[in-house]
This record gives sequence, C-alpha cells and structure tokens, in this order.
Amino acid sequence: IEMADAVQQRKLLRDLIVEHKLMRMDAGLGVDAAAQKVEEYFELFANNAIEPSHAVAKAQQWLTDVEQNDGSLDALAHAAALERASRFADVARLAELYDTAARSRGWYGFDDLIMHPVRMLRTSRATAILVQDEFRHYVVDEFPDVNAAQIEFMRLLAPPFEEHRNQ
Repeated sequence: IEMADAVQQRKLLRDLIVEHKLMRMDAGLGVDAAAQKVEEYFELFANNAIEPSHAVAKAQQWLTDVEQNDGSLDALAHAAALERASRFADVARLAELYDTAARSRGWYGFDDLIMHPVRMLRTSRATAILVQDEFRHYVVDEFPDVNAAQIEFMRLLAPPFEEHRNQ
C-alpha cells in the first residue's frame, strides 16, 4: 500500500478517460481539462462520504428520470438535462473505475484516509461493534471545519445513543 501522489492520480484518471471513452462532452477542452473537472466531482464525493457505487446508482436513477420526461421540460431543457445526467453518469463511472484501478495498484489518496474507515464501518457490523465498544466518547477539535464525510465517520464511530442501543 502506498500513498499515490497527484501526478499518479491524474495520469490514472486521464488513462481511464481515454481508455473508456468517457467525458466526450468535454473532449474539445482536452483530456487534462476533463480530468480536472472529474477531480472536482471526486472531491465532492469524498467530502460527502459518497461511495462510487452509490454515485453510479444515483446517476442511473437521474438518467432514467430525465429520459422519462413527464412533459414538464420543453425540448431544450430536456436536452440540457440529458447532457447533465450523462456527464454525471460518466463521472460516476470514472469514480468506480478509478477506485478499482487504484485499489488494484495498492494506492490510497488523502481522501481514502476517511473513506476507507467509513466503508469498513458501514459494511462490517463486527468491525463497527468492536470499534464502537472500544471508545464511547470523542472530542473533535475545530468542529466547524469538518466536512460531511468526517461527520459520517464520527457518527459511525459513536452513533447516537438510541441508534447504538438498538444495534
């Protein structure tokens, strides 16, 4: 396992964009510009503890909803909504591809320092129970500066009393 630097991460992302022919709507800007836009989405996903698989599911739902236009959108608005949903679907797919490729290389990024434990606590009841039993109280310095992913991590470490009691 190693911490991947920004250059390694960007190269992998560029390679995935090209190999899987994603982000075509940004092709005129070049692969680097498309990769930069994708990285901004990845940061939003990480800051909100959104797993790639959840992003893909949301993208599919969004595309389905837009394709089933109930008549509330005129032709131009419908075309724009399809473009936005398609772009998000590409980004979500890239998040999934990137996550798989990075893991296969043993790479972790800074965001994984929060997302990996969140993933473990979400998916392994045994792990969650053991960790929650170890410490019952936490002190968080600079709480106004935490993001949603960090709050989710704390919630999983020390769930509200009622939630913890009902497990």
